[in-house]
Amino acid sequence: MQRIATFFFLSLGLANLYAAGDTLPAKQTRLRLDYWNLTASSLFDENRSALDLENDFELSRNQFEIQYGLYEGVTLIMNAEYKNQNWDDGSASYESKGFGSTYLALKQKIPATIFGQVFYSEVGVVLPQAYDETDPLPLGSGGIDWVLLGTYAQNFGPNQSGVELDIGYIFRNGRPDDEFLIRAHFHIGTTRNSQINLHYESHESKSNSQTAYDPLVYPIDQGAQKGGLDFKVGLSPKWNLFFQAESMFRGRNSFKTQGYGIGLQWIR
Repeated sequence: MQRIATFFFLSLGLANLYAAGDTLPAKQTRLRLDYWNLTASSLFDENRSALDLENDFELSRNQFEIQYGLYEGVTLIMNAEYKNQNWDDGSASYESKGFGSTYLALKQKIPATIFGQVFYSEVGVVLPQAYDETDPLPLGSGGIDWVLLGTYAQNFGPNQSGVELDIGYIFRNGRPDDEFLIRAHFHIGTTRNSQINLHYESHESKSNSQTAYDPLVYPIDQGAQKGGLDFKVGLSPKWNLFFQAESMFRGRNSFKTQGYGIGLQWIR
């Protein structure tokens, strides 16, 4: 069962690294700290059927992100996380904690603003930190991954309402397999200082496997779909507070997770 954990942590960590939203003005800095608590009481097999686990898996994650506007329309992004995870598969208990992967990227706005449309491109790299990927409960794969992401954004209505659509490709350096990423955000400005964000995210590997699920064999293919809800509150012009929840509702060879998070953002 430890091989299932290996795969799950890779997909779960990377899914939250890629940045969303607009680029920053030149020389502006944005810092954000998030805390997440996630659990899984079942897993999806290769046929997308949910199978109950004997014991829940638990993960707490602290995520730090800094964005800096290099110049107008180009933003530098750095994202790092610290994880504490544990799981009892019925025959043994596993626990690990430490820094996972770090994401570095450049995001560029492409000026094509007809009727409020905006396009973005993002190129990033996922770098492993000082962990052992051969541990029973690893913090990452140990590989270097490259990320290409394109974004279409459309603003409408008052209070910063709008929609974003991300389409990306992740080049894996080894296992798991290369991955397609599709992500949609629906922003609803409720008041001048608050916003609701509904989001959908889908990961599919380049070569989806339909072979019989064996928990002792490393699953190299991923299929995961999840939805979430964020609520943003503007405390002041420089401070924002986020309340977050997400749940995986469909997948393949992956844990079925759900959880909540809270985030704090500072803009300089």
